[in-house]
Amino acid sequence: MNKPIKIILGIATLWPILYFFLFFAFVFSQIFFIFSGVDQSGEPSSFFFVIFALHALTIFWIIGLLVIYIVN
Repeated sequence: MNKPIKIILGIATLWPILYFFLFFAFVFSQIFFIFSGVDQSGEPSSFFFVIFALHALTIFWIIGLLVIYIVN
């Protein structure tokens, strides 16, 4: 594997780590808004659907990285 591919793979590997912090920040913010009384609607926020899609894509991303790591 040449150096540019290794750099791209290294950058791609950072996404799940960054997503971990993003996901927990979202979860804790939702808990805060629910218990503080700001969000009384009981409906999921619009950002919930974005996080849901990112969560699914990140799962596939991790599976793809795992395949690359096993093959190489």
